[in-house]
Amino acid sequence: MAQGWIELGDFAAAERAIRACMEAMDRMGDLWAYSSAAWMLPGVVARQGRREETLALVDRVHGHDGLVVLDADSAIYDRWVAALGLHLRGRVAEAEVECRAALDLAAGTELAIRQTMTLEQLADIVEDAGRRDEARQLRHDALAIHETHGNQVGAARVRALLS
Repeated sequence: MAQGWIELGDFAAAERAIRACMEAMDRMGDLWAYSSAAWMLPGVVARQGRREETLALVDRVHGHDGLVVLDADSAIYDRWVAALGLHLRGRVAEAEVECRAALDLAAGTELAIRQTMTLEQLADIVEDAGRRDEARQLRHDALAIHETHGNQVGAARVRALLS
């Protein structure tokens, strides 16, 4: 459910869904599902402009505080979250390295949503590094994946960034 809110751009609703999931999974003792939800939290908090809280979450999540990295999805998120934190701290070159590592992991899967989120984040990073043409191409790559997989909401969001 949280991913749907993220795609729609309702990051407050996504945060509520993620926190509710984390609370329920914690009560049930399901560390895998808890971890899967926790990886998403820094991104939605960041999209709401709460920089300091995002950085604290990045440090906690990327430090694997009570989390497990069991599958490709969590491994991608691990690198994605590291890139987010580095980017927010102004360490753009290091953020790019982490984000490209996440993209390499995502490219080797059928997780289209992870491929697109990583391409979109990488576009933001390289744009901040002054490479606007490369950022534009990365967004076109993300758009192509959204369109191929029928993600009309994601495609519309990326199209808006490209216009």
